[in-house]
Amino acid sequence: MKASSLLKRFRVVLVEPESSGNIGSIARLMKNFGLNDLVLVNPIAEVNEESINFAAHGVDIINNIKVVNNLADAIADVDLIIGTTSIPASDYNPIRTCLSSYELCNMDFARKGSVALVFGRESRGLSNKELNLCDFTVTIPAESNYPTLNISHAASIIFYELHKMKAKKSFQKSRLASKVEKEKILNYFNEILNKINYPTVKFHVAYRIIRNIFSRVLITGREAHTLIGILRRISENLS
Repeated sequence: MKASSLLKRFRVVLVEPESSGNIGSIARLMKNFGLNDLVLVNPIAEVNEESINFAAHGVDIINNIKVVNNLADAIADVDLIIGTTSIPASDYNPIRTCLSSYELCNMDFARKGSVALVFGRESRGLSNKELNLCDFTVTIPAESNYPTLNISHAASIIFYELHKMKAKKSFQKSRLASKVEKEKILNYFNEILNKINYPTVKFHVAYRIIRNIFSRVLITGREAHTLIGILRRISENLS
């Protein structure tokens, strides 16, 4: 599969963008690196002449922007959701367990399945609630005393790392596990944790860690189908 075909399956999602210029700059960067699907979630800034000027040859992306009311709507039909954050994880916040930006080009995205790349607000990024809707998060390594980049600068680095996949000779021939398949896996884990009386106070953290693991390995549809069968039998035998 050509990298250009792969990148066309990526959707760029901007949550409540606050700058018309940044919307245009990101459209231009998308054009530079072979992405074309841009969705705005409840934008604060207008898509206006400034956006068009900053977009330059990416004006076609500006003209095809989709606007939705909330993040859930923006990712409803997406199989894999990647959030972005400048705040790394701690032992008590597994939601923010991150890959570094330069690890993206080494990931084997499957032949089929859509992917969303979600950027937060210029002023405060994505909330924990929004990050919890993502399968995993990506961060750009920067100086710890000032790790936050301008959103368009951050986008340029991440888009570049994704575009580097064109240097790879092959990609997986199978498809990514769908959102429905991944939800079935997690639902069976929930059932199993309940049946073994896993401590309630640790339940949320355990659930998120399991989700992090399966998201980062980019589980395929075949793998998901096998896991669903195994977990179903474990759950049934615990009844």
